[in-house]
Amino acid sequence: VMGMNELIETEFAHLTTTELRGTILYWLGISGQDSQVMSLLQDIENTMYV
Repeated sequence: VMGMNELIETEFAHLTTTELRGTILYWLGISGQDSQVMSLLQDIENTMYV
């Protein structure tokens, strides 16, 4: 089982930030995990702009 970081790096590495945000919002929404969206997006943005 892949961790979240590996999943993001492999599945979303080719997307722009806007596309990435939309993809993750959709993916979390259909997964029933929308309560985690803002936290995840913040983590991603922190990772992308280090």
